[in-house]
Amino acid sequence: MIRQALHIPLFCRGVLCAAAMLQLPAAAALAQDAAALTPAEKAAFVAAVGACWTQGALPADAAATVVTIALRLNPDGTPDSGSIRMLKAEGGTEASVEQAYTAARRAILRCSRDGYTLPKEKYDVWKDVVITFTPDEMRMR
Repeated sequence: MIRQALHIPLFCRGVLCAAAMLQLPAAAALAQDAAALTPAEKAAFVAAVGACWTQGALPADAAATVVTIALRLNPDGTPDSGSIRMLKAEGGTEASVEQAYTAARRAILRCSRDGYTLPKEKYDVWKDVVITFTPDEMRMR
């Protein structure tokens, strides 16, 4: 399936930044003008995840590890916890990758208790999400 990706800066704390990359299914890309998430909607989602991202307890090598996580959101904006999986990791040891993934997964779940605030009429656009947590500042690509 062809996907369209958008990288969105998330936030920085100290030297660690996280960024989100939302990937939209090809069918959603066709209706992008009418149904796409607005920059404000994307930023709000990324900020919501970012509010629970804490790397302070991570060892330096785990905090410097890039992890990309895919997940499916339910129509109420809550993540399907069984769908959360690591797509890839860059840098670090096997142990630091696992620590970085666990911290990112925890952030996704912790801030979603009441569901992320996303427009219900655009569910087909945001139901599948890929988030990349990275120590480098991300740029729009």
